[in-house]
Parts: sequence; structure tokens; C-alpha cells
Amino acid sequence: MRLSMQTFWERRYQRDLLLALEKRWNDFPTTIRTYLERQLKKGPSFWESEKKKEYVNRRACSILNRLYWLDEHGCRFNFNLNKESKKLRKQAPDWQPKYAAHAASSVESRGGSMERQTEHSSLLSEPPDTILQKAKELSGTDFDGLREKDPFAGLSSERPDLALSALVSNAARNDYPEWAWRTFLYAEARKTDSADFSAQIGSHISEMSDDVICGIISPISEWLLNVSKGLLVSKPELFWHIWKRLITILKSKPQNAPSNILRQNNEPDYATEGLNAPVGKLAQALLNDPAINNLGKKKRLPSFWKIRAEELLHLDGDLHRHALVMFTHSLEWFYARDPRWTRANLISFLDTDADDQKAFWSGFFWNPQVHSKLFEVLKPYLVQLVYDKSVEKQGHLNTLSAILLGYWWNVLPKTGKRFVSNAEMREILLQADENYRVQTLWQAKSFLTGKKADRRNLSTFLTDVWPRHKKAKSPRIFTALCELAFTDTEAFGTLAEIILPLVSKVDKHGFFIYKLEDSKIIDLFPEKVLALLCAVLPDNTSEWPYGIGNVLKRIGEIKPDLLKDTRLLELRKRLGI
Repeated sequence: MRLSMQTFWERRYQRDLLLALEKRWNDFPTTIRTYLERQLKKGPSFWESEKKKEYVNRRACSILNRLYWLDEHGCRFNFNLNKESKKLRKQAPDWQPKYAAHAASSVESRGGSMERQTEHSSLLSEPPDTILQKAKELSGTDFDGLREKDPFAGLSSERPDLALSALVSNAARNDYPEWAWRTFLYAEARKTDSADFSAQIGSHISEMSDDVICGIISPISEWLLNVSKGLLVSKPELFWHIWKRLITILKSKPQNAPSNILRQNNEPDYATEGLNAPVGKLAQALLNDPAINNLGKKKRLPSFWKIRAEELLHLDGDLHRHALVMFTHSLEWFYARDPRWTRANLISFLDTDADDQKAFWSGFFWNPQVHSKLFEVLKPYLVQLVYDKSVEKQGHLNTLSAILLGYWWNVLPKTGKRFVSNAEMREILLQADENYRVQTLWQAKSFLTGKKADRRNLSTFLTDVWPRHKKAKSPRIFTALCELAFTDTEAFGTLAEIILPLVSKVDKHGFFIYKLEDSKIIDLFPEKVLALLCAVLPDNTSEWPYGIGNVLKRIGEIKPDLLKDTRLLELRKRLGI
């Protein structure tokens, strides 16, 4: 009785509350029961940002569930339950007494996956005009049994002709249940339908009103993508008719075509959003058009096709970004076939607002193919992207550093020039943050270990490009430089001499030293290994890596003269060996 209303109606406590009331109810004095009845009839309070209509329904359902559960378990009330429930059920017309049976069920989490049951034999004997009604009656979710019954899904897969007949029969009565059309159009079987059957479905879609299409625009666009290759060959006029209908709706009612992906923390992931958005599906379907296959070197993209692409790119808000991300995913393909159109209609978005730029790069880095001619166009934008802090958040930093280093790394054989000069690369590294510099060193390590590695390039990179400025020095940088040196046995001698003036004490992150125990580098360059260790080992010996004692012993074994070297003596003394 002393509980606050918030606690009294907290869903997590409902099981304990009802079980306690069940045991004690009939022993309570009338005054206490009357008070508790009053609390039970008040219902829960508003949730923040909850709409009034939703609250009224939720409140009525909550009260009905508790009252009916208590009544079923022998709790007698001082008021007429039927009269009270009649008033509440007007506020919650979909509520049913069977829902109260679970009022005291445990809300503790439990394992298990939901099993979808699509058995549909009971629908086969139904006439088309009653199939959907029967399917809805047989459908439902049993959360306790972890079962979801969906007979119409089974019918849509196994007997699509009968499922379509049911949909058409309802459509004749101007009834287009969204759940049924979604189930039918999303069915995996739609991908393997015959051209004639796909044409039948398309004909019925083309006859729908704009309002009906708005309600199922996501499954329609998914279906159109799945059948695009076949439909564009067998019934291109039907494909473009549906396309036109969808474009008209997208222009007039853009709010009805959001992505199926909910944005987290208001930070867009345009690649994922576009992949799961109606406009993204249309962009992918457009790329399936056989008219753009096998274009010769001198042929450009067809004018009519480019007009279709521009229709998507000119849509409002995020809709055009859903198309943009799909097209920039294939940016290299576009540029190779029509560079002028690509610059004017895709690359031009890099000079617009920040969200357009994010969408562009989201698609580009999803499939980062960039030929030299395209790189020359994108180069200033890529360099500017180095200084954009959001790039790392979006996971593009590693790829960005690989592209820029790759175009510095590759020297043009005829001229000896680089697409990114030494001076440009040095300025990029100097102005970038530490994470980018570390990523670049990791990329240099991967280039060094490649099949066509040019070790001279790495020496040039470290001597002529790597900045000597104070801001380019840190324990993380020192560690990355050392890891780079220890990557290649043959190159270590040269790299150690170059890196030694660039490094200083590392910290506990200097894990590269672990690799030394089984390395041939000590056998070939014991003195240079010693010099590098003296430079980078931290002052605190507790931060020295496990196994360093074995490394120091091995240095002395390989070259006994070094046992008298003051540097080795000092390190061994500090380690106590």
C-alpha cells in the first residue's frame, strides 16, 4: 500500500505483485482490498513522448490483464468486473481475455530462437476470397513455445499462384492488406519466378493506387530489384511503368520511403541505409539494365539510362543519398564508361553539403577501386579527407591511408614521377593526426611484405618523406617504426640505420619485441638489434616485454665481442642476468 504508482505498475515487478496478491487477497480486510482495487483501476502513468491514444490503449490493456488474472485466480472484487471491463475494452478494442493468462509470466530473459512454421495445407481448400482471412486467423506468435505460425508465407513460397489469386481477390474489393503483400513480395521464391508470373505480379502492382503503394513501397522495390534482370528483358515497358509510378510517389511523398535501418545515435551509415532503402533498391535494379552491359570503349552510357539515374539523384533529403551510395559503390565503373557524366553527377556531390559527402564516401570506401585517371580527379578530396575526424569513426581511415600511400609508392616507369609527390606525402603526414600516421606505417609494412615489394621505396619513404617534426614523434609511432623495421629480415640492416634517429623510448605497447625471440635478424644484425633496443626500451624494466632476457643472451652468444659492450652490459645488469 506504500508503493508509489510507478513501482506498483512497473512491468518487471508485476509477477511478484500478482502472485503475492493471489495468496493474500481474500484474507485482507475490506478497507485494504478497496484501496488496492482503486490502485488497480488507476492504471500506469504516461511514458515520456508517448502519444495520448497509445497511452489510453496501453493503460486499458494493463488494467484488464491484472484484473482478469486476479479474478481467474480466485480474487473477489467489491465492484462489477464485467461493467468495469466493458468501459475499458472500448479503449482497447483489440484486447482479448486470453492475454491476461500471461500477466504473471516471468519476464526474465531466456535462450532460444523463434521457429517459423509455414505449414499451409489448411489454406489449400479455401476459396481465394477467404484465404487471407483464414491465414490471419491461423497466424500468431507463441513466445513461450518460441513458435511463429505464418501459413501464408508457406503458401506464397509453395503455391504462389494461389497466394496471388487471394491477393487479387481482395484487391477486387479494394482491400490491400499490407501484411499479406509484404509476405508475398518478400518471399525468397519471388527470385525464381518465371518471367510470365513476374509480369502478372507487376501488372497488379501497376494498378494499385498511390496510397496502397506507399504502404508497401519497400517490398515492391525489393521485388523489382529481384526480378529486374528478367523483367527488363521480357517486359521492359512494364518495368519502366512501375519505375515511373515509384518515382512519382518518391517525389511527392518522400517521407514514405525511409530506410529499413534505424539510425543509431544520429550518426548515418549511408551504405547500410542505402542497401536497405527503396531508393537504394531502385538504384541497384537500374544497374541490372542490360542496356549498359558490354559497352564498347567509345560508347557512353545511354542517355535514357542516365536520365533514370538522375531521377534518383535529384530526390529530396536522404533519398538521393541512398541512390548516391549505390552509385559510388561502382564509381570506377561509372568513370571508365562516362567520365564527364560521372564528374557532373556523382563527384560533384563532394562540393555540396556534409551529408552528401558522407554518402559519397560511404559508397566509395565500400568498394574502393580507383584507377589512376579517377585518382587524379579524387586526389584533392582524398587529401582533404585525411583531416576529417569523422573518417575514422566511419572506419575508412585504413583504406584512405592505403590509397594515398599506394599512389605515392607506385612510380611511373616513363617519367619516374609519383601521383603523390614526396613533398605532398610529407605534408599529409605532418598535418594528419597520430592515428593516420600509425595507419600509414602499418600500410607500409604490408607493402613491404607484398609479392612485388620494392624495398628501395621504403628507404625513400623513411628518409625523404617521413616527417621529423616533433608532432610526428610518440611511443605509438616509435613502436610502429620498429615493427616496420623488424618485418623484413633482408631489409632490417638498412631500415635500422634509418629508423634509429627517429625513435625514442616506447611504452608497454612495444609488443614488437616479442617477435625477436625466434627471428633470424639477431643472427644477422646483433649489433643493430642492440642499438635499437637501447633506444626504445623504457626506463622502467617492469614494462620490458616477456622474453627480452633471452634476446639479450642470444645477442651475446651470436657475437661474443658484444658481451663487453657497455650497452649490453647495462641492459643485462638492469634485468639482473
